[in-house]
Amino acid sequence: MKNILHYFGKIQDNRKKQGQRYELKSILALVLIGYMHGYTSLARIYRFGKTFTKTQKKQLGFMSGSTPSHPTITETMKRIDVEEFQQAISNMILGQIDPQFKQIAIDGKSIRSTYESRDGLLHLVSAYATENSGVLAQVKSELAGGEIAGAAKALSKVCLKSKIVTGDAMFAQESLCTQITQAKGNYLFKVKQNKKRIVNDINQEFYYNKTQNLPILSFESEASKAHGRIDERRIEVIEVSDKYFGGLDTIKQIARITRTYYTMKTKVEKSELHYVMTSLPAAQASPEDLLKFSVSHWLIENKLHRTRDTIFKEDMCNILSHESQQNNAAMRNLAIFLLNKLSSSISRAIETVTYNIGLAFSILFRRI
Repeated sequence: MKNILHYFGKIQDNRKKQGQRYELKSILALVLIGYMHGYTSLARIYRFGKTFTKTQKKQLGFMSGSTPSHPTITETMKRIDVEEFQQAISNMILGQIDPQFKQIAIDGKSIRSTYESRDGLLHLVSAYATENSGVLAQVKSELAGGEIAGAAKALSKVCLKSKIVTGDAMFAQESLCTQITQAKGNYLFKVKQNKKRIVNDINQEFYYNKTQNLPILSFESEASKAHGRIDERRIEVIEVSDKYFGGLDTIKQIARITRTYYTMKTKVEKSELHYVMTSLPAAQASPEDLLKFSVSHWLIENKLHRTRDTIFKEDMCNILSHESQQNNAAMRNLAIFLLNKLSSSISRAIETVTYNIGLAFSILFRRI
């Protein structure tokens, strides 16, 4: 039966054989349950493991009745092959989500606590299934211009057929657009002044259509209230499928999104304009669809990256090894995915596990 413990058991153990007391899959299971319990460091997870009953320890494979020390856990997370571990986690997530999911968001995140490490600041680029809160791929990238290569590598590990890849303006690159469309996927990227030619083409196209009374489709979202703000968005869309637009022949629609937001505390209203390009033809994506994909993209920031920082204190983690940091980030991603299946509120999901540790064990042994 394939469950999370089964996948952990397939990961190659790179530790020295001499002196080994615990199976790799048991240590990984302890770390995962610790993160699901809301613990923010391996030291706390070590102390948490010591509180398990004999039955719980045996369930995880700690047959001697003891659990690993803090140095053992730390060294284990350092020695696991990063790519193999991430692939195992991707397989676990893919085994638990609807394969018909549509959107994959790409974005990067730095782990600030590594700034003074020997290898410098660690930056990770993730490919994230927005509808399922699952990280499908996560790779290390260079900061200065390296996110494009990182995104290309992350996307190469994911099946893009019939998927929509979304990203911020930095990812609106010909190389990525070509990679996605050749893999039979589609893209929707914001465009800023880093692509002046495309921005100018978009503005000229809207001006021409307006003056010539040509079609400009639009959709306006209902007002939403969150974080002390009232937000409204309006999208205007033009189909450009018959043109070599902005230097790219894969662009099928262009859009302008006007976001108006009212801050209740200051009673000030502001608006901002964003440009969007996409390979999705009008027959496959309406203005409402495009606006939804654009807004949903930021779930990677709000539900993944911010959660790793605010709940799991990732930016305060003092582990120096990049390999260990990457593996711990991947484990947090898995914990967040599993917790999201319990509740849309991560804090509430952690509380549920805290009051019922048996629930975490049942998730660990649940068939995937």
